[in-house]
Amino acid sequence: MWYKRGLNSLIGRSKSENDTRRRTAEEEKQSGDCNISKPYNFKTIAHVNSELQWEILDVDALNILEQIGKGAFGSVYRATLSKQGGGVIAVKKIVVESAEDAEAIRREVNILKKCDHECIVNYLGCIIDKSNYIGSSNTRLSPTLHNNKTLWILMDYCAVGSVKGLLESKLDESQCAFIILGALKGLSYLHRKNIVHRDFKCANMLITEDCQPKIADFGISTQLMETKRAQTMTGSPYWMAPEVLSGGYDNKVDIWSLGITAIEMYEGKPPNYHLKPFQLMLKIPVDPPPTFKYPDKASILFTDFVSQCLQKDPEKRPPADTLIRHPWILENAARGSESLREHIQSRNRTRRSRSSTEASIKDGWLRHQMRMDDSPTESPISQRRSSAESPRRQSVIR
Repeated sequence: MWYKRGLNSLIGRSKSENDTRRRTAEEEKQSGDCNISKPYNFKTIAHVNSELQWEILDVDALNILEQIGKGAFGSVYRATLSKQGGGVIAVKKIVVESAEDAEAIRREVNILKKCDHECIVNYLGCIIDKSNYIGSSNTRLSPTLHNNKTLWILMDYCAVGSVKGLLESKLDESQCAFIILGALKGLSYLHRKNIVHRDFKCANMLITEDCQPKIADFGISTQLMETKRAQTMTGSPYWMAPEVLSGGYDNKVDIWSLGITAIEMYEGKPPNYHLKPFQLMLKIPVDPPPTFKYPDKASILFTDFVSQCLQKDPEKRPPADTLIRHPWILENAARGSESLREHIQSRNRTRRSRSSTEASIKDGWLRHQMRMDDSPTESPISQRRSSAESPRRQSVIR
């Protein structure tokens, strides 16, 4: 979530939106790669052209299975490529409503296409909807994203979902350490490329079916020149580093966010979650670094790991490469993999049981009502699903 405008008004910043857009564009320009081009790590049997567009002339080639998420920029679906015979992928559907949206999308794509690492969501290309064609259907796609046009970004499918979805029940330290080790490996890779994620949190850390953690959602990420620092004030307030609010920062903001995420992972919520975002932004620069709500429940090593991540002076925060060798990681991460698998299986069983119970209750109540009304005996749940699912799927891919 972006709270840029509210923060500007609260702390007296007089920078206009045009100022912010210009600064973001300058950061992107410093990266030396502002234009969309062929991805470095394309790993599918389908062909993409030099504009990162699949040579599939219709989004009907996508077989949309279900919606699995929804964010500020669009919805995410589980899908297959019906004309390619491929496996399951994740598809992010984005409607471009403004020039600012188009720039944000290009920025995300430019970051994703540079990444080829097991701990980062793999980018598989994109499709621009048929309505983006100019002229006849044989005309090459325009490289420009016009307003009110739809873009489909194709990525790895992470079957387990986000780490945030695992927090329905408590994670132990070994499970946290395993996930954070994956995050550190991914952040280390990004930081070597001078890429700053700027929105790291449990919701943006995904888990695959093979229990592999992957960093996702590069919508507000940026790539800096070695001698440059970012200035744009952006990110999610509860995970935001102090220097983001004061102006001028580098990749150490991701280390701060990692520390907050570690607390979120262990306690279910980030520190100060009871505060409104704007209130928190005023407190971050002046308050001491946050810590666990119940410090006695965390081990000494875990507490030390978090305190190193949450040093207010970014120069004192260790880089990701150093934190990978922290004793807490070394002692816990190795046994966290199998433990996390068991946790995921337990969560899935609970969800299935809960879903079955809720369906039985609804079905029983509805059947009782139908008998009273002398209605048909067919389950209304089945009727509702059969009549609603197909039209909804069709509307998704038009």
